[in-house]
Parts: sequence; structure tokens; C-alpha cells
Amino acid sequence: MAGADSLEKAECKKGIRKCEKRFAAEKRNVPRKEKLIEFLADEIHQNAFVKLKEELMRLLRFLKPKYLSGYVRFGFEDPSLTGKVLAWLSMFYGMYGEHLILQPDFQEKVLEGELHVRGKVRASYFLIVLFHIWRSKEIRTTYQHVRKFKL
Repeated sequence: MAGADSLEKAECKKGIRKCEKRFAAEKRNVPRKEKLIEFLADEIHQNAFVKLKEELMRLLRFLKPKYLSGYVRFGFEDPSLTGKVLAWLSMFYGMYGEHLILQPDFQEKVLEGELHVRGKVRASYFLIVLFHIWRSKEIRTTYQHVRKFKL
């Protein structure tokens, strides 16, 4: 019986040490989290993120196909993953709903279909967006701060 008690005490001490180490690690991460929140809360960085989002939306408008039609049947081995992909694709249903048929297959792993897309992809679209990003002082400043940023 005495051997079992000493074994329990040893296990308890190991558990306490693990908790102490975990608490110390979390305590070290608090300043990192505060530093990251402070970085993201800076007005210059927020403006940069807004401008970057606007430019990416501009690029997506440029690249939007003029014509889209097709049929896609997809599935994964894990039905929950198929459901998650379908949920993500459903967010864009307003963009492709009348032109594209998505058929999820929850039983088997499959990817088949037919897709017809017509539109224009030109280098000038990318150059315009890159020029606007480069011209933005907030984005340049944020880029420099991100390169120097250390947690």
C-alpha cells in the first residue's frame, strides 16, 4: 500500500509541474498578444488593411468571368469535409447560382464535371492593382512595420 501512495504522489507532482509550465508559457504569451493587438489597432495599419481589401476587390471585379456555366460533382472520403466545402461554396451562390450546378457526393471521393468560362485576364489588371498598392503610403508603412515586427 505504501508503494501505491508514493506512486500517486509522484504522479501528482508531475501534474503540478505540467500545470506550472503551462501557466508560465501562457504568462509569457500575454505580452505577445497585447503587442499584436496594439499593432492591429493602430490607425495606419487599419487603413492599410482597408485599402488592401479594396484593391483585392478591384482585382476580383477585373477577373470576374463574363460567361460561366457548368456542372461539378465533388466529394471527399470524410462526409463532414464535403459538407464544410459545400458550406464555403454556398457563400458564393449568388455569384454562380444560375450558371453552375454543384452536386456534393457524401458517399465517395470524387471530382468530376464540366466547366465553361469566358473572360479576360490581362497583365494590365495586375499592374493597376500593384500600382495602387505601391502608391499607398499606409500599405508601404504597414509592410515596413510587419517586416520589423517581432513578438
